Amino acid sequence: MRLHEMKEQSARANMVPCVNRECIRERADNPLGLCGICFGPLYSGQYDPDHQKLLKRLARNLHAQLTSGCGSKRCHNMHCASGRANSSAEVAPLSHTEAAAMLVPILRAYAPLATATKGHFAIDYSGIDLHLCV
Repeated sequence: MRLHEMKEQSARANMVPCVNRECIRERADNPLGLCGICFGPLYSGQYDPDHQKLLKRLARNLHAQLTSGCGSKRCHNMHCASGRANSSAEVAPLSHTEAAAMLVPILRAYAPLATATKGHFAIDYSGIDLHLCV
């Protein structure tokens, strides 16, 4: 039993977390550095070798989250319209222009995906401040 616990501890110590700041799961093998649960809504079976469609889906989902929200009454994500409405602080809703301005740094961080060769992308995930509702 103790050996099993030691293996679990070492596996947790080597775990690479999901890029989404609202998630605590282990990162899956996908170009965005997300876990399988966070990447699920962005997945498409279409052929997209340069990840342009993937980045468009990410931008569309984030923009909708910032302007319309996820709809959850329990959301406390300050990067979501629902979370901002649920918070005790008086926070004004974001306009579409303000939401688009918040997306620019995230999409710039993922810009190397568009120029990457097949399956080889070098992205510094530490600089990405991504807050997806899960």
